[in-house]
Amino acid sequence: MDSDVITPEGEDVLADTVERLILEDRGTVALMGFTDSAGDSRYNQLLAMRRANAVRSYIQQRADRPLRFRIMPVGEAEAVKSGGDGVTEALNRRVEIMLQ
Repeated sequence: MDSDVITPEGEDVLADTVERLILEDRGTVALMGFTDSAGDSRYNQLLAMRRANAVRSYIQQRADRPLRFRIMPVGEAEAVKSGGDGVTEALNRRVEIMLQ
């Protein structure tokens, strides 16, 4: 919940993503960090930034050239699932990647 550590599942997804980013060879990589709604919204904004930066570091360390990034900490806004059950909230803890 309160973490910016990339999970093993996340690493699998990111490994494929790095390959695609290298093949695309264009634009800026936009990283949008999200959190669940637990906790203070200001803290969640900072956590979203940490998550996006963790993904940026992971991608850049594995890329064969420097990439341009745009970090957007969204925080708890734009939840994909709502409900305080602790299960669906986990889906809101994510980083979305887009080429711009």
